[in-house]
Amino acid sequence: MQYVTKKMYGNSLRPIIELDVFPGCLAMIDTGAEVPVWVQKEEQLAALESVSATGIRSSIGGFGGASEGSLYRITLNIGQLHYHEIPIIACPLKNTTYHIIIPATMFDDMKYSIDNVRKEVVFEVEDDQLVGHLKLQGKGGNLHIFSQKAPHKQTA
Repeated sequence: MQYVTKKMYGNSLRPIIELDVFPGCLAMIDTGAEVPVWVQKEEQLAALESVSATGIRSSIGGFGGASEGSLYRITLNIGQLHYHEIPIIACPLKNTTYHIIIPATMFDDMKYSIDNVRKEVVFEVEDDQLVGHLKLQGKGGNLHIFSQKAPHKQTA
């Protein structure tokens, strides 16, 4: 078993952590979300090296109703957890201090805890699972999210 610990950012009561996408990139972990959402200016997302555009626009629920955004693929790391080219929807929101909403679906097959006393988020990861996959598939205009365990053996 491995433990990945990320310090929570600032004094927010919400679990906001810093990602290595770029210096100062903040992500809020949302247990009610199903797909990652970029909530800052779309141009900022499109300019990142770890991002590729798909040319697809899609509707998503939440945010007080239906929203529409452009679908991208992003590669990011959360500590030693690696997510390669997972889907992310650009849907800018006003008055947010973070850049990305990370859904709980990214942590399937893991235990994670939010420690508000120590201000950290701890992920408990099987030894062979340091790579995560999140697949987005459209059927009949609806988005479907699939998360799968991806065995990854480390070599010495």
